[in-house]
Amino acid sequence: MEKDNIIFRIIRSTFANDSRFFKFKKYFYYKIGLYAETLVIVFMFFKGYKLIKHRYNNYCGEIDLILCKGKTIVFVEVKTRTTEIDYFAIVSSNQKRRIIKSSEVFLAKYKKYNKHFSRFDICIVNSILPWKIHHIQNVWGI
Repeated sequence: MEKDNIIFRIIRSTFANDSRFFKFKKYFYYKIGLYAETLVIVFMFFKGYKLIKHRYNNYCGEIDLILCKGKTIVFVEVKTRTTEIDYFAIVSSNQKRRIIKSSEVFLAKYKKYNKHFSRFDICIVNSILPWKIHHIQNVWGI
């Protein structure tokens, strides 16, 4: 976290009060998030999961990853953090509600997954080198 702050202080001093800094910061975190999701896709592939959808969007919200392993369909929320935190409090109740509703819309749209068991997981990517991935299974249910 401290390294990020130093980098942004240098960039902020370069851009002063320019709005381009805030666009850059948002873009930077967007790219870090994409990289973390890609790492999780590879990590889950080696654990035997098959990717169904990446960044699935519907009118209810977005699900970062939808994976399948056997007869279990897994909805994964990917978070990137620089510090150790409470893993179960990382997803807010509003996010949980949106993910659950999005998963219901997904299952209604793709009927072939209706007979699968559903599970909600969180993958937390620690973005300090070396990158570590914490996979927490079945965080909450519907």
